[in-house]
Amino acid sequence: MKSRILTVLALMICLFPFVGKAQFVYEVESTPDSAKVYVNGVLRGTTPCKVKFEWAEAPDSGFVFRVKKENYGDQVFAVKEKPRVIKSFKKVTLTKVFPHFDLDPESPLIEFDKLLAEFPSGKEVGVVKRGGISKPLTWDGFSRLGSDPIDVKTYDVLGTSGFNTPMKESHQLFSNENHTKKVPRFLLGAKVTKLWIDMSQSTSYYSQEVLSDVKITLEWQVFDRSTNQVVLKGTSNGVEKKKYNASEDEGVLVDAYGDALYSFIAQGKLFELIKNAGTANVVAAEQGDSPTATATTIPTIKLQKFENSPEMVQYSTQSCVTISTDAGHGSGALISEDGYVLTAAHVVDGVNRLAVIFSNGVELEAKVVAIDNQYDIALLKTPGSKYKALPLGQGLTAGLGEEVITIGTPGDIELGQSISKGILSGKRKQDDIVYLQTDVAVSPGNSGGPLMNSKGQIIGVIQRKLLGQGIEGVGFALPIETALKRLNITVTPE
Repeated sequence: MKSRILTVLALMICLFPFVGKAQFVYEVESTPDSAKVYVNGVLRGTTPCKVKFEWAEAPDSGFVFRVKKENYGDQVFAVKEKPRVIKSFKKVTLTKVFPHFDLDPESPLIEFDKLLAEFPSGKEVGVVKRGGISKPLTWDGFSRLGSDPIDVKTYDVLGTSGFNTPMKESHQLFSNENHTKKVPRFLLGAKVTKLWIDMSQSTSYYSQEVLSDVKITLEWQVFDRSTNQVVLKGTSNGVEKKKYNASEDEGVLVDAYGDALYSFIAQGKLFELIKNAGTANVVAAEQGDSPTATATTIPTIKLQKFENSPEMVQYSTQSCVTISTDAGHGSGALISEDGYVLTAAHVVDGVNRLAVIFSNGVELEAKVVAIDNQYDIALLKTPGSKYKALPLGQGLTAGLGEEVITIGTPGDIELGQSISKGILSGKRKQDDIVYLQTDVAVSPGNSGGPLMNSKGQIIGVIQRKLLGQGIEGVGFALPIETALKRLNITVTPE
């Protein structure tokens, strides 16, 4: 008995130095993982990890653990007393910190284009574990991941972060009829460069659970419609780990994509791009028919004498132009030798890029001088001089049945300066605005083009056609007198 006691005492004496300098272990896990673990300011590992320390080396305040991950809030815990066990476990859940930027409500819109993945068919992009058996998850070919869930997630993230999007703009309960519907200036797109999906399935009597761990890397591009160039590139990573029932679609990949988008936004470069882009699109003209609108004076264009109708049309074609924008195209007509062009407001309203294409193929940038959304009329200005312009028919009485023509760009830009002939078939009043009705064939691309009489004088500006079952050949133009008044244009006498 005495010898046994002595043996125990001897063992305790031998172990005492070890216990006094015991090396303790903290196993730290985090959701999401891959977070950095700092102990008293020194990086000790990345979750999940084991952190070893000796209590004898502890400072007076003990050991302070800080778990950090980009775009997440820090989690801090302290070990202020000597642990009672050698090994301890600590699991922390990090809270996502969503970036938010204060942008001007009138800042340019940003629109989502698409998410692409171009992995070779058969490439291993993950693993599926079921019943202790692991099988590779392979890519089955090129894919455009532009589905509704991706679209919704993109606009949700952009809107939460303070950016203006078409989705955000359409959520107004009531809107002003004259409010400019801006064409989104920037397009956002991404390509998946890395993808790994770790999926574990477990089956019980009640349900089949799936634990998915997704890691994704995206290359981002931002395209500026005003310059037709990619103006920003970047890379970001996204992660998502979620447990769900196999019968439900939890969209883990979509959430990982959203996490990557938040990370891209948090870099701040997208904010700087939008902020420095200004608060207006190309169209920043004064509204017509208002005391503050600048008056425009143009000289009278002398009426030409033509031998026949084809000669008049050939001459007029040189004065009719195609209006090209990032939202599409329309038509217009030169009304002065120094480059003033009449067109419809909806052709140029809210666009980011605006150019005028002449009959000889020359393309010049243009700016909006005045615009009236209520009457759907706009005045543009192109650089240069000595243009061939059309005379204006203000003060003329256009009679029903009178022959009229329009020259414009129906359907496709390649069809510029197409000619359509008909008659003035009526005059109609709608919302206190009197329109000229014609059976001239009018297509969407004809909007803004001139309605001319047989002498080549502009008597109206084409705006729209009537659509409906059994209705064909009914178009409308704003009378030239009304257009000039609304845009505050004065024509000097000869």
